Amino acid sequence: MPVPDAAPFLAVRNLCKSYPERSQFGWRRRMRPVLQDISFSLRRGEVLGLLGESGSGKSTLSRCILGLEEPDSGEILFEGQAAHRWRATHVGKCSVVFQDYVTSVNPAFCVRDIIAEGLRGRGTDAVPSLLERVQLSPDLAERLPHQLSGGQVQRVCIARALASKPAFLVFDEALSSLDVSVQTQVLELLRDIRGEMSYLFITHDIQVAALLCDRLLLLHNGKLEDTVDLSCGDALSSPYLRDLVDSAVVFSSEYAAKDAAKYVTDAVSWESRT
Repeated sequence: MPVPDAAPFLAVRNLCKSYPERSQFGWRRRMRPVLQDISFSLRRGEVLGLLGESGSGKSTLSRCILGLEEPDSGEILFEGQAAHRWRATHVGKCSVVFQDYVTSVNPAFCVRDIIAEGLRGRGTDAVPSLLERVQLSPDLAERLPHQLSGGQVQRVCIARALASKPAFLVFDEALSSLDVSVQTQVLELLRDIRGEMSYLFITHDIQVAALLCDRLLLLHNGKLEDTVDLSCGDALSSPYLRDLVDSAVVFSSEYAAKDAAKYVTDAVSWESRT
């Protein structure tokens, strides 16, 4: 559960980002806005979902927060400090798990070496326990990525992200390329580690977001449409969230049926019957 603080762990204020448009004749001078005046905060221990369709600006926002891209304007603060200064004094305390696990690992590295990247020179003694934490056998430590299933590689990426004991973790569509059974296993892991850190969970899947997150940011065409507190019973009063629920493809699983966010699950089921 999030820790109530006077100051948020992460604050994003009036963030804007644009890219040059491209035509069949080359790059144009006209800039296309991707993020428009985005502001929100994240508390310590909170799981904040960033929900929106493809192209809404979700990944660009995460890359700006992580320092992988420079915003045009606005500011990003960690614990009240400018993001670049905070990251410089908290090396390894920001981690990320990307959607494309294939390009996220060095194909020539064995599992032990991949996870050791997150340990930052502190040896490899912790690798077996990190593998067990993501429900993988320590016997896999010497295997290469091509010798693992996609779900196993993604869990290795999660183990690497956890290795540095981050304070802030970004999951950028990290479940979308996995099959449902593996998604369930990873979701259970993410629920187990919630509270140990703050993380931003980027997805376009309304049900997955509802099962995991404390709040949702609803992003549409680069604008923040709404912020939804999932602990409130009237969360579906958000028009944009209702649109997402109306268009959801319903799936059922034992895990989804037995756990949280029943207002979304029930709403999706109800919409599918009408």
